[in-house]
Amino acid sequence: MIQTSELGPVHWATQKTNLGARGPASQAMQRALKHRPDVKELYQVLLDSEKTAFRAAWTCSRDFAFTSSKRTTSNVFRKRKEDVGVFKTQLQLEAILGGSHQPEAVMQAKNYMSMCLRNDLKEYCYMFNDWLKAPTYLWVESLVSSMSETTWKNEVTVEVQDEPIVGSWAYKAQFCKAARCYAVEKGLYAKDVTREMIEATDLGVRGYAELYASTPAALPQPGGDGSASKTAPKPGGPIPTPSPAPAPKAKGKPGKTEKATLEAMGGQGKVEGNDETGQPETKKPRKGGAGGNVTSKKERELKEFLALEAQSDNCMTAIAADMSANPAAWSWAKDFVQQYKSLRTEIVQLYADTEFFKEAKIGGAFTVDAEQEPEDAGYREAKAQRTLACHQRTHRDTPPSIFGSQAGLPKERIIPVAVYFDGVQYTKNENFLGFYVTNLRTKRQQLVWLLRLSELCSCGCRGWCSVFPLLDHFRRDMCAPHKDLRSCIIDYKADWPAYIELCGFRTWSHNKHPCPLCTVNQTNMRALGTMTLHSCPHSLFDQTAYEELVAATFREIFVPDEDTKLRINAQLRYRRPGRGRCLKQNFPLLGLRKGWRLEPSSSLPDVHDFAKQRCPFSCVFYTGGKDGRVLHLSPFLQIPGVTMNTWCVDVLHTWHYGPMSTFIAHSLRHLLRSPVYRPSASDLDKEEADKLALLTLRAELWSYYKRRRENDEDGMWRKKGTEVWNLSLTMLAGKYLKAKAAETHGLLGFVVGRLEKHAHVLLSAEHANTCDFLLRAGRAAMDFDAVMANGPRAIDERFCGMLFDHYNRFICLCERAGVALLPKCHMMYHMIQRAVQKGNPRMYSTYIDESLNGLIAQICRSVHRRGWALEVYRKLAMMECFQQEANDR
Repeated sequence: MIQTSELGPVHWATQKTNLGARGPASQAMQRALKHRPDVKELYQVLLDSEKTAFRAAWTCSRDFAFTSSKRTTSNVFRKRKEDVGVFKTQLQLEAILGGSHQPEAVMQAKNYMSMCLRNDLKEYCYMFNDWLKAPTYLWVESLVSSMSETTWKNEVTVEVQDEPIVGSWAYKAQFCKAARCYAVEKGLYAKDVTREMIEATDLGVRGYAELYASTPAALPQPGGDGSASKTAPKPGGPIPTPSPAPAPKAKGKPGKTEKATLEAMGGQGKVEGNDETGQPETKKPRKGGAGGNVTSKKERELKEFLALEAQSDNCMTAIAADMSANPAAWSWAKDFVQQYKSLRTEIVQLYADTEFFKEAKIGGAFTVDAEQEPEDAGYREAKAQRTLACHQRTHRDTPPSIFGSQAGLPKERIIPVAVYFDGVQYTKNENFLGFYVTNLRTKRQQLVWLLRLSELCSCGCRGWCSVFPLLDHFRRDMCAPHKDLRSCIIDYKADWPAYIELCGFRTWSHNKHPCPLCTVNQTNMRALGTMTLHSCPHSLFDQTAYEELVAATFREIFVPDEDTKLRINAQLRYRRPGRGRCLKQNFPLLGLRKGWRLEPSSSLPDVHDFAKQRCPFSCVFYTGGKDGRVLHLSPFLQIPGVTMNTWCVDVLHTWHYGPMSTFIAHSLRHLLRSPVYRPSASDLDKEEADKLALLTLRAELWSYYKRRRENDEDGMWRKKGTEVWNLSLTMLAGKYLKAKAAETHGLLGFVVGRLEKHAHVLLSAEHANTCDFLLRAGRAAMDFDAVMANGPRAIDERFCGMLFDHYNRFICLCERAGVALLPKCHMMYHMIQRAVQKGNPRMYSTYIDESLNGLIAQICRSVHRRGWALEVYRKLAMMECFQQEANDR
């Protein structure tokens, strides 16, 4: 009965429900719309009458599934097979009846074949087999037939977008858009426009709906359109005469005619009802509205201003205290602080002389004290005098201003930041990519985003499709103007693999482009003695070369219409060798060639959505081929101020995990094979002899650590020294030492000490030259560390020259000693060369950032993979709150 009623089930389900725009159902729907921006956009374009029906439909189901209209085509296929018998040849019939050697079986077979050749049965019982080149006869063993039937159903469901179904919400939204545009063009009210009026025009409903996006005046205005209280015309009825929109009337009291009309209607001179449903408005004015207390509003604004002023005063007091402790570091801000003191003293004097400002100052800046102590005039006066005396003691001896020439110039608060990007393994089979930002002034770290490697795109791009949207969002945020501050990226800290991942370069295993900073090839990468502090035998890959290569490698294509888009989409295929979605053949219409890859861009963040783009649009194709130096167009390098020189070559991964690690592993293996640690028993095999030698070497290592702890007078070893927890043959089996970076750095002194202690024995042994080279290389490495540890951030060319000489001597001696040379040996030269501009590499190492990785890895291990990212962010926020509470205590 309800289904067949004229009003429908939605009306009866919401008959006694408040469907007003400010009712509880509407508020709940508005909260749900935050998670559905597409439905929210549809709801905003509806007329007020349709919004009421929309709220009623949502209230019934509490779901937005009713907004989707789909067309479904169902095809049912049936395949029927019925078996009565099987076709047999003459030999098969004779074998069935008893065999060809039996005359009776041969005779029965002939009789059966003659029956099959009868005129009335031949059509069904006889068939010539082309494969056997022999006639076959239907052999029926029983008259009971077997039948098999196969049925399958194919349903094709397409969501309607361009041509909405009549009666759907997309159909209603299209009419509402058209009605708003038509009303703006004709000067009518939107509530007076009907579908018949629009369809009578040349554009029609669809044409006016397409004009909605380009007509700002057609957008919904505050106050509604009044269609909720208007009776909708019956279908097929006469077209109502549109009433022209009256001229706008100045705000104020209603005129005499309007007031008389209201009184005749029984009102009190006030139009009741809200913007949509006509429900009575509440008589209680809103807080902070036009009818509020103006004095309280101004007083609140004044207190907010004074609170900001007090905050700036606290910051300057902290800066002044820091200047007294470290004057050299704050010498650049001395004039500014003195100017602030002078102006601040004048302002405080004005507060003390004016009673109004004095009371406002006490109420705005000392609210907590005012609540705890009695608010009398004597207390306020004493408080103001005490504040003035404090400022006069702090800001005495103020020099003249030096900022007069900067009057009128825009001023911004610049925050120098460092960006850190790295991959971390937090379980045996799981890793994540972390992107962090560090405030270089406060040393405070901020997590920007995390991304699990198991969730990376697997289209062949090696994760770039997943990383690009995050980087592009970070680029837009850094480029957008902010009222409170502006961030300036000074350092980009990452290891070699993370740097090329973020910038879209080749790895060190590539034959033509193994180095991201110069044009050396794989053959010449391990050549030593060819570089100096200011020169390189190969041209550097700087920002200019990068921009020229990007302009030649990436091509922007303009797709004009739908037909061209569909033809290009049909040629795109996902290919792992091509690192993404590539063209399988040429497309001469737009000059596209086979093998070009569709790249993610700001206009097309997801290459899979190419067919969903609305024409016309632009996209980017990669044209570099399989040996291109730049693989992807990185949004990170498009941030203003970020160039190729922003990357800080990290001393942790490049030096401690590079040449130093290989030197220590090679030296320890050489000591284990030497007569000093080799057991004297000749009947031991190699494995047992190595284990006994390692036990002796490990015992000396524990003694070395003990002496370092006992003789640690300055506390440096206790503060920065890291001891290995074990030393095994597995740690020494590879080219480099399998230990942490700080543990590797702590082993350098032990290795050099063992070589020096047993030099008289090692130099007389079989490999005397190797021992001599290792000893001198170890001393050069210690000199390199000593020079780098004693230098500040800003170092000159003489300081960098000392670093270069020590490292060059170290790496050349390592080569002569037979130490394996890794690609990081070449990167060390670039690190020292860039130190002339970037400063001491020790100052931008990633030790602190790696410790943050370990902390986040612990949190990741405690979180279930379902809702992984949100839980990690929630726990990090909780940890930050706990740390803030601990600092406040």
